[in-house]
Amino acid sequence: MTAKGFFMLLLLLSCHLVSSSKIISSVLSDEANGWFIPLDEIQPPSYLNSWAVFLSKDAGEGTADSIAQQCGLINRGKVGNLENVYHFAVEDNGNDLKSDMLAQLLQNHSLVDRVTQQLKKIHIQRWFSLPSDPLWSKQWSLYNTGSITNSAVNRDLNVVHAWVQGVTGEGIRVSVVDDGVCHAHPDLKNNYDSSASFNFVEFTNDPTPPNPKKQSHGTSCAGIIAMQKDSGICGVGVAYKARIGGIRVNLSSSSDIIESSALGHHNNYVDIYSNSWGPSDSGYVVDGPGELLTKTLENGVLKGRNGLGNIYVWASGNGGNNGDSCAADGYASSIYTIAVGSANEKGYQALYDETCAGKLAVTYSFNMASYSASSDNNMKGQVPSTVSYQQCTVSFMGSSASAPITAGVIALALSVNSSLTWRDIQYLIVYTADHTKLKGANWRRNGGGLRVSHEFGFGAIDAEAMVTRSRYWVNVPERVSCFIRPKSRTGTIYDDEPVTTTFKVNSRRCSIQYIEHVVVHMTLSVNIDDTSDYPGYYGEDYVDINPFIIFFTGPRRGAITVDLGSPFGTTSHLLPQRKYDFVNDEGYNHWPFMSVQHWGENPMGYWNITIRFYASGGHVTMSNLSMTLYGTEKIPEAVKNIPNICDRSCASYHRCSNANGSKYCDKCLSLRMADSLQCVTSCPTKYCNVAGYCEECPPSNNNYAGVVAAAVLTPVAIIGIATGSVIVSIFAYWKWKNREGYTKF
Repeated sequence: MTAKGFFMLLLLLSCHLVSSSKIISSVLSDEANGWFIPLDEIQPPSYLNSWAVFLSKDAGEGTADSIAQQCGLINRGKVGNLENVYHFAVEDNGNDLKSDMLAQLLQNHSLVDRVTQQLKKIHIQRWFSLPSDPLWSKQWSLYNTGSITNSAVNRDLNVVHAWVQGVTGEGIRVSVVDDGVCHAHPDLKNNYDSSASFNFVEFTNDPTPPNPKKQSHGTSCAGIIAMQKDSGICGVGVAYKARIGGIRVNLSSSSDIIESSALGHHNNYVDIYSNSWGPSDSGYVVDGPGELLTKTLENGVLKGRNGLGNIYVWASGNGGNNGDSCAADGYASSIYTIAVGSANEKGYQALYDETCAGKLAVTYSFNMASYSASSDNNMKGQVPSTVSYQQCTVSFMGSSASAPITAGVIALALSVNSSLTWRDIQYLIVYTADHTKLKGANWRRNGGGLRVSHEFGFGAIDAEAMVTRSRYWVNVPERVSCFIRPKSRTGTIYDDEPVTTTFKVNSRRCSIQYIEHVVVHMTLSVNIDDTSDYPGYYGEDYVDINPFIIFFTGPRRGAITVDLGSPFGTTSHLLPQRKYDFVNDEGYNHWPFMSVQHWGENPMGYWNITIRFYASGGHVTMSNLSMTLYGTEKIPEAVKNIPNICDRSCASYHRCSNANGSKYCDKCLSLRMADSLQCVTSCPTKYCNVAGYCEECPPSNNNYAGVVAAAVLTPVAIIGIATGSVIVSIFAYWKWKNREGYTKF
């Protein structure tokens, strides 16, 4: 080395030492922030002996190899799926020409349009860590460590295990249809999407409510879905990188046209609509979508998302304490919506949760222990989320929380497989919902081999299972329907004198082999006998005059029950008794009683509909009876792939999507490789256990190109000088077993 060269080296070293010391000092002071320092902040950018060569349209096959050889380079092939773009590089034994001369030589070729030399990029692996948000420790429904009274460890939605796979909901758009969303909230603003939003009250593009303090329901729903991770405020959303929108409606004075406009807003842009509202939970109201909204929902699933179908998630209702049923809620009990309810921390049905045959699943969203211990009705320990004025809450609850939780999990599933249709999502919920941690329900196995109940549907939403199966899911075939009318479409039902009507389904009348939904339409009218002294009650206005009217025991709508029995013996309680429904001047007018309880069954055979009336002094007349079956003409391939016995590495022998390897397990018995999703008994060398997943450990005791992982490591910076360059070496030791913020399994 010449004296001049040595002097230049010393000058370069001094510059690097000064800048490196400043950077390392910054790292040591900001370790808790969890950010990384790339090499290009320590030394100037460097270029590789690698070029992207854009050939002209006139260049034929084999031209790239010829040009590369002429320049003393090698052609490593096309760049991805780009036309006429090739990767040229210096051969391993080198090339005496300087890079700028090589670039000029390439550029001068008649068949080369342009050349770009590749800049060296330094990337770091992003290791997953549990959220640092202040309310994360209270989000037991997402991550239950057993700190909740009387709640078992892992009685949660397995959301963390989906996150560890790198699944965050990124790229998916969810709109919350509610009283508005305060999108300026610091935990929401970075995920807010104005194109997924609208204000159908003031008819502006801003969904912020005028009184955010009193109208914070929608903001809380939005937070559950998309609160930003590690933001330093509130908690973390289920799909914390999903885009969130707000569609504001006046829920106390709505209309069919407004609801239709809201649920159809930008339906080729919005993926999921989350709805935590519906008819009154009083127990004496029957209501559902009007003509316009019904058509909008149908149009949404058939044409929305560019033909894949919008996904409408609906809270099943909070009227359980009032004896209400989501069977009388036509929004939740629609074949186009996904009705979800609530389970408490012990695995029982939440005290407010409604029961019906159309409920698909539940989420954990109610802490009974906290509720019982609350003397000020603050109910701390429910579902943390955002509220107005940049504040947080720890007391959001009800099926209002279940809908956005489910919407968030669906966003996770769509982010790994955006080609899933609206029906694929329903199938995935049916086949991945977990019933094993739920208690107190009348579980039974239907004719399709599925465990199902009216309290919990098919079980609790399982994010890990749903995301894992979504990766390999095969789209279900086209849906078909069969409309069937019985010979007798009318009847009269008296107290303790049930009427049963039989439907016969055969291959001549119906081509379905696999059932999804069953809908029974009928009109039921309550009649007071002429000899009776009972008054007639129409609608709910009587409650304002006499609150005790709900205890009326005469002939009333709430005394009607409807049961549907399938050829396999599965019974759907299409309409249970509603103890506070005193109305008797109106009944159910061509009402669609819907059930998912027969999912997977073959419909061939005899179906029985039994109507009962548990009140004296009157009777019920039934008319316009019909049944519509929805399903597929053959068993879907994704269902046929599910084996009777899964890989022995699976946590459960019957919870997997395929028998061809452990990567198809919904959950592994021990650990899982984060990259391949294969189940293993222990993590390989240089792999660390992060929330039950084996991820490549961050580097330790080696020169790591000046990259420091401040959130994961406890760094000690050492500056070394070797071979004319400055190497900033970050040595670290791990505190994996005791490190706060990491899962220990």
